[in-house]
Amino acid sequence: ISDEGRVVGVSPEEGRRVSQRLSRLEPYPEVRVTALTLTGKYVMVVEVEASKKLVTLGGVAYIRVGPTNRPLSINELVHKAIDLALVRLDEAPSEVPVDEVDRGAVAWYLDRREEVRGVRARGTPAENLRALRAMVDGPGGPVLTYAGVLFFTPRPDEHLPGAALRIIRMDGDLNPLETHEVNGPVWRVADETHNLLVSMLGRVESRVGAARRSVLEYPEAAIREAVVNALAHRHYGTMSDVRVMLGPESLVIRSPGTFPPGVDPDSPEHVPRNPLLCSYLYDTGYIERYGFGLRKIREAVAAHPLVEVRFDVTPTRVDVVFERRPGKALSEDEQRVLSLLEEGPASSSSVAEVLGVSKPTALKRLRRLEEFGLVERTGRGRGSLFRLRS
Repeated sequence: ISDEGRVVGVSPEEGRRVSQRLSRLEPYPEVRVTALTLTGKYVMVVEVEASKKLVTLGGVAYIRVGPTNRPLSINELVHKAIDLALVRLDEAPSEVPVDEVDRGAVAWYLDRREEVRGVRARGTPAENLRALRAMVDGPGGPVLTYAGVLFFTPRPDEHLPGAALRIIRMDGDLNPLETHEVNGPVWRVADETHNLLVSMLGRVESRVGAARRSVLEYPEAAIREAVVNALAHRHYGTMSDVRVMLGPESLVIRSPGTFPPGVDPDSPEHVPRNPLLCSYLYDTGYIERYGFGLRKIREAVAAHPLVEVRFDVTPTRVDVVFERRPGKALSEDEQRVLSLLEEGPASSSSVAEVLGVSKPTALKRLRRLEEFGLVERTGRGRGSLFRLRS
């Protein structure tokens, strides 16, 4: 097809050259070649599926820049290989000697693993580090893998620039008001970030009869899960840090790196970029089930009366965006239901009578309050009652 959009076709010789070049691709991608005739011209249609692997031509990987192709640089190849989960950076040996390990962190991990998973430690700390693949032999003696650096040294950011986390509170015009940098091993960064964020968040109150009930303005369980996910799955080969940006109407948790091929928020398969780091977090209870994090975030948000969540994915980052939605606030009818239940358990028929609505409508209001975690049902069938969740 010409630049002007005219069908010019290809000659049989050009068609053979296309087929020869396709055969030189390594590994061979999913390709469909269809031959057809348009306006009397011979045309080849070549459809190539996105590959989960890095495809090369003659041993060279290329990138399209404007109207030309150029080979990927060594640095670009490394980053692309990490993005495609072909290279596991956390399994690679670093230049950090094993004597930089925080022995307190190793003891904490072993005790915590026994408490959470029932796995008792055997041998010396060094033997355990080797069994965990946190320590390997280097040219000058034992060194830590990058997973070992991230989990068992006091300041991983001194060896991996960008390994810290930054919390930024912003005003309505997105100007920074205050910044907090959180450093340390990954598990400690997760704990300190969670605690600091909870202290920075306000609470939203609603009147229930003569009393008041309040919820954190963002769901605590979802925030913690998003922070742990960002630290566990981020691209540690970049110098960008994990960023938590708190504004008047939103909370954004930004993780460097994108999802591996074939994985997205709607298909959250467990394809870890950092498998060793994920295994340490699983051992210590920060990750409960592989591939379950996004579902936990969505469930926690669904039970919150004021917040919705979305996932913004670009080639260089993943943003988990929690947004305040006034439309999710409790309605007047729902407030009246809570006031009624403050006096004691009630049936759906009683609720319908107080609201002056049909029973199905009353059940709809009650189910929404159940989703928010404010009301629970006891009993079955006609004998079921609804009461405030303690």
